[in-house]
Amino acid sequence: MRRVIPVPEDIAVAAAPIDRNGFAPFGTLVDVEMSGMRTDRIDGIENRRPNALFHLSTVAIEPTPLPLAIVELERHVFTSQTFLPFAASRYLICVAADDAHGGPDLQTLRAFTVPSGVGITYRPGTWHHPMVALDAPASFAIIMWCGEDANEEFVGLSRPIGVHASGAPGAAATQR
Repeated sequence: MRRVIPVPEDIAVAAAPIDRNGFAPFGTLVDVEMSGMRTDRIDGIENRRPNALFHLSTVAIEPTPLPLAIVELERHVFTSQTFLPFAASRYLICVAADDAHGGPDLQTLRAFTVPSGVGITYRPGTWHHPMVALDAPASFAIIMWCGEDANEEFVGLSRPIGVHASGAPGAAATQR
């Protein structure tokens, strides 16, 4: 049975453009420097298990407009998870830190819009909503490590949390 996390009635999240400092508590950005030289991107890539295997998968998703109602969050306890866009316009990520009880800390819930050409790496244990394409269909490569022990954890939310565009009118709610 999936655990359900209580959600206060007054939570709504404004999606803001992503930046390194704002995203730093949850992970790192993966972007390309136009230098003509190879740039190694190992910062944020983590595996916390022995004998885990490198795993590469792909996903293609249809766009979903804002506002959006999120009803679940997931995390990967032992591994970072990297999303590298093959073809993506803007996309949305929603993230939260871990609370003292092993669930998402909804006080830290943030939503970011990520521009075309920028990938992201979630730190191990970062709670996140599944990827959301905003303007057009999108496809990504996903890099993480898989092992014999359970690494994915999902929680339901007792009520949907609204995510809207930054500057969009919101209900009388706590804006994050």
